[in-house]
Amino acid sequence: MTALRLTSVVDVTLMNTLAPVVVAVLAVPMFGERPGPSFRLWSAVAIAGAALVALAGASGPEGDALGMALATLNVLGYSVYFVWSKQARDHIDTVPFLFGASVAAAVTVSAFVVVTGEPVGMIGLHDLLLCAAVALFPGALGHFSVTWSLRWVPANLPPVLMLAIPVLSGAMAWVLLGQAVTTVQVMAGALTIVGVAGAVRSAPDPMPAEALATAEET
Repeated sequence: MTALRLTSVVDVTLMNTLAPVVVAVLAVPMFGERPGPSFRLWSAVAIAGAALVALAGASGPEGDALGMALATLNVLGYSVYFVWSKQARDHIDTVPFLFGASVAAAVTVSAFVVVTGEPVGMIGLHDLLLCAAVALFPGALGHFSVTWSLRWVPANLPPVLMLAIPVLSGAMAWVLLGQAVTTVQVMAGALTIVGVAGAVRSAPDPMPAEALATAEET
């Protein structure tokens, strides 16, 4: 969020498209995952499409040094958290894991507010309700779905799926808010969806039924 305030949305979005690459690197020593060339190729197509979506909707990257550094730190932190979450899911269920992570996040953000003196008292009721709605519905449901799935899918797959988020949010903004969408954005979005679909189809097979039953029993 601080990076978004310091630099442009396109800078942060472009940096976030590198998350699948970082996760893929971390997944090799942690989980022994080595996706085949087909998965890597389709992932590259999805990354390129997501980057084009960001660039097509930009007025021009600002490139603020501190903002870019924070955006880079965000990608690294997200990637480490992601693979750590997958590792933790072998030992803890989704709800207690997310409860602990949410409490830790609340304490961290509260400490940040105190240290930086952010004027949280200026937030109005309307904005608080909007924040609560985002946290309870897309935040909680989306976070729960991804965290639950980590026990059953390769670590490389969810970050590639998330590349479709800007495409889907842009489509919803066009339908619900009447925001303009350019031809380049539509073509780039289609390229992203094709890449994501190809990556899903070429991803390693899920856990065998026998292993899945054993895991659920334990």
